[in-house]
Amino acid sequence: LGDVYKRQGFWRDLRVLEHLEPILRRDGRTAVMFLLSTDLPGRLPEDVRRMEQRWHWPLAHRERDPDLSFNEAEFYPGVQVFNARSRQIKVVLVNQFGWDRQACGERMPAEMSFVDIRRGTDAEFGQSVYEPFGISQLEPLTCGAVCVLSDACGCAGFVEEVAGGAHVPNVIIADYCGAAAALTTEALLGMSMEHREHLENQVARRVAAELAARLPADEQAVEALLGSGWELARQMSWDVVAAERVMPAIESLARPQLRIHAA
Repeated sequence: LGDVYKRQGFWRDLRVLEHLEPILRRDGRTAVMFLLSTDLPGRLPEDVRRMEQRWHWPLAHRERDPDLSFNEAEFYPGVQVFNARSRQIKVVLVNQFGWDRQACGERMPAEMSFVDIRRGTDAEFGQSVYEPFGISQLEPLTCGAVCVLSDACGCAGFVEEVAGGAHVPNVIIADYCGAAAALTTEALLGMSMEHREHLENQVARRVAAELAARLPADEQAVEALLGSGWELARQMSWDVVAAERVMPAIESLARPQLRIHAA
């Protein structure tokens, strides 16, 4: 897969959904996952209209320009297989930038904007394989979403530091690295694809169970997640980061340095 699709670990999201589906089926609940990502520049509005009219994009895709890129075409069969097997959850791949009528077609309400998908999000996946400090995974916190991060995400450490060891209802950190912590360096370097998938599947099963337990079942639970999400986001705002981290560092560097010279 291409760098974007490898780095963001989208196959992990599908694996979590595979374990979440029977839980939702048991509880009589349904879900849809909108996977917004592309490794190409945004499609032009006229191309979006044409794809929408001819093959009902983004509900269906074709391996041709301007739709699926080579890397997206490699990933999309996994989406198709998941949708064919799952009754309670469906995945919609929106290989586009934006969340409005111009970017996503005439089926999108005219007044829709990107903030609306944040407002409507119950769970946000950010299970990257590597991520220096991507923080978009936490953007729906103020809307009461449960954010699922991998332990490789730089912002996961930020969340743990802000929480100070306390339970954070709005964040689940998937411990993919920890699943292989007991292995030696030689075993890690020689790990087969089957072994890696086995370890990731174990983590995905735990994440799915935890996510199902945290998803709100009533208005009271929704309000609780809104409150805890707002509080966590408040402690992680850019104003707080600037005041408590950036400015102290700058002030420390700007202080006169004591110099001692030996005669």
